[in-house]
Amino acid sequence: MKKIMTLLTCFVAVTLGGCAFSTTKIVLAASTTKTQQQAHTKQADISTNARLNVAGALVIGAAAIVVGGYELKRQSGQQGMSHDILEIDPSLSEEFESLYYDVQDAWSENNQFRLSELMLPTFFDKRKLLLDQWQAAGKVNRYEGMIIVRLEQERNVRNAPRVVVTAQGRSFFEYPERSAKYNREQYEQTLIRRFTEVWELNRDSSGQLRVAQIRA
Repeated sequence: MKKIMTLLTCFVAVTLGGCAFSTTKIVLAASTTKTQQQAHTKQADISTNARLNVAGALVIGAAAIVVGGYELKRQSGQQGMSHDILEIDPSLSEEFESLYYDVQDAWSENNQFRLSELMLPTFFDKRKLLLDQWQAAGKVNRYEGMIIVRLEQERNVRNAPRVVVTAQGRSFFEYPERSAKYNREQYEQTLIRRFTEVWELNRDSSGQLRVAQIRA
């Protein structure tokens, strides 16, 4: 009987020990799984952050390349232009000044007959369309106080000079059917502006300069 009790006691102890060992394994396994999941999650976060950092760096790098390329192109264009701009010939300068102010005056008065004498036919036809549209809308484009600040010329053939003119003055619309007060307000609201244009010229059969094109 004593031996039976001893065997039962051992069996119970072994059973309890096995249960405890199994529970410990389960706890350890669960702990290990949680740790692994945390490690995977952390690794995933690190990978995601790394990808975001790489993507951000690529975007910044691409923007830097675009801006840098634009600036290089702009500077290159300016440098290229400086090599093509020359001091204007004194005789051409005197001849051009007279032409320039004649065009400004005729334009301000919408004197299309005079403009046709100062411009080549193809260019005059384009300007006439614009002047007629403004006239139909009841307005006239006025130039006032136009002063030539600087004259230069592009390198090209002598018979078709291209004059680079920097000037300043007012350009505003006047409405003949409106009151004098209204038109005065239009004038006062217009600031004196400095601008640069390239006047492409050509000589007619009599040798007189005429405007073939005006570009900004």
